[in-house]
Amino acid sequence: LHYYDCQTDDSRLVMVNAIAAHRQGAIILPRHQVLAGRRSGAHWEVTLLDRIRNQEKTLSCRVLVNAAGPWADSVNQLLYAKPVNNRLHLVKGSHMVIKKMYAGDHAYLLQHQDNRVVFVLPYEQDYTLIGTTDIAFSGDPNTAVITEEEKDYLCGVVNQYFKTSISAADSVWDFS
Repeated sequence: LHYYDCQTDDSRLVMVNAIAAHRQGAIILPRHQVLAGRRSGAHWEVTLLDRIRNQEKTLSCRVLVNAAGPWADSVNQLLYAKPVNNRLHLVKGSHMVIKKMYAGDHAYLLQHQDNRVVFVLPYEQDYTLIGTTDIAFSGDPNTAVITEEEKDYLCGVVNQYFKTSISAADSVWDFS
């Protein structure tokens, strides 16, 4: 079996998409926070806070894209007067990055006894990315962090398949 995956610099991908949208006429307002919004006929009236200048402004637009990721429900609550029925169900996926653990640029997909898979990928030339967990999450997405139990889980799966054992102490950095 060959497993292929791709990697991207997510912040760069956001920038490239924002530039492309701007070229098509979109107004891109980084570091702005949605304070309120409402539908007004064929347009949206949206009040924003410029977090750099600490100034509010209201804009009118035909299309409004909620690209707030795990914060999309919070933005929806500001935009709609009635409760939103399609609430997000957040899942926390945690990852560990360790020093490069094998030669080559191939990826591994490890089937665990709990019927989940864990991937092991070359990462940033000198590292290996291991992930992911899949845990239901509620609360502020800013507070999502990997737990020691998740690190132990990921290490345990990897240790079932690789000759070289790893532990949570091998984690150079992690993210959720």
